[in-house]
Amino acid sequence: MFFLIIIGILLVILGAFECLKYNNKYSEYKEYTAEILGFRSRFETNETGEQEYLCAVAKYYEGDKEIHADHISYVPSNRAKCQRGDLVRIRVHSKSPEIFLYSEDTDGTSAFGMALVIGGLLTVVFHLLFRLIYGG
Repeated sequence: MFFLIIIGILLVILGAFECLKYNNKYSEYKEYTAEILGFRSRFETNETGEQEYLCAVAKYYEGDKEIHADHISYVPSNRAKCQRGDLVRIRVHSKSPEIFLYSEDTDGTSAFGMALVIGGLLTVVFHLLFRLIYGG
């Protein structure tokens, strides 16, 4: 019965496409060194009380032009990655120069894609081991 092997191979292929799509998405972003100017802040109330959220504001240069950009999202204040005045590596898409991502957030590959690849490989390996051990 090769049904599980076919499913495993399909999972590997789907995972590889997902990883490729992720890498292509961020290949259009340019990397810059930026200075953190400060943070935008907002407060949200939940069942445990009031929580402060921060959005980093950075300054980078495109040639001679100074550009100010906000991080793509707000994070809880206790999870802020940097402080005012820090130099950080950021990535910016040319269509949205006023929004940035931290470079390390775009490194690597899609976790979902890798999970599909690993799941597919494990499906094939365990099926083959089962057939080898039990002769099925």
